[in-house]
Amino acid sequence: MFAFFSKQNFILFVLTFVFLLLNQGHTQSDSLMSTNNQADYLIISDSLFFDTLDSLVRYRESQGLKVKLISTDEIYKEFQDTLTKKEAIRNFVSYALEYWQEPKPQYLLLAGDAPIVPAFRVQSRFHESYDEDSVAIDDYYAIDKYQNDRYPDIAVGRFPASTKQQLANMIHKTIYFETKLKRADYPVDFLGIADYGKNESVFEYQANDFVQNYLPDYYSYKRIDRRSDSPYHGTRDDIINDINQGTLFLSFYGHGNPFIWGDTSFFDISDLQRITSNGLPFIFTGLTSSQSFDLPDTMSIVEKFLCKPNGGAVISFASVGLNYTVTANNMIDSLYKFLFNHPTMPVGKMIELVKQTMPISDSPDDMILRFSLLGDPALTFPQDIVTNIQTNTPVLPNSFVLNQNFPNPFNASTKISFVLHTSGRVRITVYNVNGQRVGVLKSGYFKAGHHEFIWNPIHLASGMYLIRMEFNRRSAIIKTLYLK
Repeated sequence: MFAFFSKQNFILFVLTFVFLLLNQGHTQSDSLMSTNNQADYLIISDSLFFDTLDSLVRYRESQGLKVKLISTDEIYKEFQDTLTKKEAIRNFVSYALEYWQEPKPQYLLLAGDAPIVPAFRVQSRFHESYDEDSVAIDDYYAIDKYQNDRYPDIAVGRFPASTKQQLANMIHKTIYFETKLKRADYPVDFLGIADYGKNESVFEYQANDFVQNYLPDYYSYKRIDRRSDSPYHGTRDDIINDINQGTLFLSFYGHGNPFIWGDTSFFDISDLQRITSNGLPFIFTGLTSSQSFDLPDTMSIVEKFLCKPNGGAVISFASVGLNYTVTANNMIDSLYKFLFNHPTMPVGKMIELVKQTMPISDSPDDMILRFSLLGDPALTFPQDIVTNIQTNTPVLPNSFVLNQNFPNPFNASTKISFVLHTSGRVRITVYNVNGQRVGVLKSGYFKAGHHEFIWNPIHLASGMYLIRMEFNRRSAIIKTLYLK
């Protein structure tokens, strides 16, 4: 049949065929820069992992999410130019958040460890005092570079897998946890492990405070303390046995590094050899223990828990490096409080909103941003796992939060901040104690996310004032004291 082709036409035909084969049917409309794109859920990975990710893609699509699977090479091709690979990824995510059609991305899953999907490394504030020159913070991918703030604009998580089998284990546990498990399957609801150093009772105090002020009464609880004269004293054998029997939540309060909790006499990475795959994956939180996922040629305790088939951790929320105890405790308590009050919300959204309601400093490696989710950000908890099945299901939030102004009382100006779960019209007004409106502070349409502004009431007299926020036919009120 080639007798009908001229030599030039034949060469053109072959080149066209090869081009289509290499691009596997991709057209110009497949460009990541096309504003016709839309997705609820982005997965960034190496194309070699695509077949392993197929089961997760189909599962999330069955829940109604629009999923887009994107290779790192696609991103580098369109967004790298002269940038580094990590900056190319952030450019792509920001571009999608800003310019893609609705529904715009709500979830971002980085499927692979740092050599597969690079982490955004920043210099550590501890580099002069400790052996920590930089840290890998995935949250920098979640901060829209087009927005003038430092708050995450998308729920981000990572599967720190280096092999297809490890990735398959994490995906299987995620789907199994959401669809098969019930609270009755777990012998213990919550296992708290408290470290103890030289005259350091702070970790036991924080563990006690959580139980007294946050953990619902209908949850069973067990403690293991490192302190030898504590009524909850236990050893590494007790930790291993309790994990093997099964616990829904496992929270470590204490010092640590990627390979040790407390010290080698309490729990270290070699103890994972004795952890069985019992089919009961748990939710892990760590106060100041590091869950570094970017260590070359080695794995941390948390990574090994996540890679474990059937048992181990289904998600982990902890710092990727050194952290301040008070900040870390606030992050952990806030997440659990959100989980117990709004159990139907995906865990990535909980973390996104927790961070949006906490003050983030101007430091390039802020302590709050160090807290990272390892696991699927779209993971949801089976209803009876996080609620009391004898009581009514807690209602969903009002879709906004009006935070207490700071400082309060104030004598010149004060910062007012609020968080919207969805976009909509906002009106914020000020009333005196007699109920008379004295001003309108904000009125207009705002995007979902964190917002803040400064109020300087120089024209008002000293006294108590009420600040009222209206959103979607609901309202919230805070009191503030102005002192000239």
